[in-house]
Amino acid sequence: LAAPQPLPAAVPSEVISAPTSDRGPVVWRWKHLWAFGFAAWGLPEMIQEVLPFTTSLSSIIDRSMLITIVGYLLGALVLHQLVRTYQGGNWTTLGLGPFDARELLTGAGFGVLLLGAFIPIGLLLNHGRLGLDPLVKLLVGGASGAGVILVGIVVVLGAPIIEEIYFRGLLYEKLRRRSAWLAIPVTALLFTLAHGALLIPAILLMGFGLGFLRRKKTLWFTMGAHAAWNFVIVVVAAVTLLGGPVVFASSGNSFEVSHPSTWESSDEAHQVFGPGVDLALGSARGSFAMFTHEPAQKTRARATLIALVEAINQTGLTEGMDQTEIMATDVDFAPISAEGFEMGYMAAGLDPQQPLFSTLVVVQRPGSNDALFAEFRCVRSACMDDVHDFEAMLASIKLGSN
Repeated sequence: LAAPQPLPAAVPSEVISAPTSDRGPVVWRWKHLWAFGFAAWGLPEMIQEVLPFTTSLSSIIDRSMLITIVGYLLGALVLHQLVRTYQGGNWTTLGLGPFDARELLTGAGFGVLLLGAFIPIGLLLNHGRLGLDPLVKLLVGGASGAGVILVGIVVVLGAPIIEEIYFRGLLYEKLRRRSAWLAIPVTALLFTLAHGALLIPAILLMGFGLGFLRRKKTLWFTMGAHAAWNFVIVVVAAVTLLGGPVVFASSGNSFEVSHPSTWESSDEAHQVFGPGVDLALGSARGSFAMFTHEPAQKTRARATLIALVEAINQTGLTEGMDQTEIMATDVDFAPISAEGFEMGYMAAGLDPQQPLFSTLVVVQRPGSNDALFAEFRCVRSACMDDVHDFEAMLASIKLGSN
């Protein structure tokens, strides 16, 4: 028998030890995954950290989405260079062959079915109610009009491509050469952690579901599933949060107030203000507002507000807070003209990283026996958009005849 011929020195050692696969040999090293991840996520995050702060949350989200898109493009360039340099232009090591529209569409159908399968799980975990993910509410409800388009590009197009290449492409193919059953849970858990939390049921379901099918399917399938999942969620969020204003009428029709659909009544909002208020709202950006009809303490709005502030001061709730002067300015609330005075509280030095801004408002007809109390609380540094929303709510108030 002829003596075995030595392997060419140019063949990487990982290819020598790797089992044969119709997806191509794996030459990726961990440093390559790091380079791709740093370009796609790490560098954009560093850029956002050094940019100047802005008081508008919508501008922060818009800017963040633009930087994210740039990061995805940079990651794609780095990946292209890695494939060309180390793989000779062969993308099959990622599970990506020639574009397969059928695989993409089949994956999209599976993504919708997978999301539908989560609905009963979500109902069970949320006591029979379905709610939007807080991050989705923040992105869709907090972005500007043009920013919603950027959110759609990032969530429906960019994230499915880049995340699938990283988790179920590079990382999965690296691990599956040892064991496919090791690759599935590891990629699913890391995929969940990358979304900001551990053991989130929906993200885990997607991670395990796509990882399981990745054994037989290409990345075109998982990209389609991921994109369809995100698309349905974004559409539901946009319809829910970006509809027309919602009109709330209190019991007994003592007052009406309109609020944007991005503000919703929630358990969290009621925990902030207590169960006794007529309307407790939380915005998609994280602020809170309440409206409640109560007996007036005085016959004028200014006097009622002063009495309310004195009562608050006696409880010590304003200790360590800067109290602004009560402004004796009449505010017109169409279509009726009511007397309203507001006073703001700023939490100066309580927690520089988490400032609190609170505004109290009394709406009362002179000489009446009741009043409408409103309060706005901002618990984020960037809440100017919510301040404008609250001002619009005040302008929409209609007092009843009571």
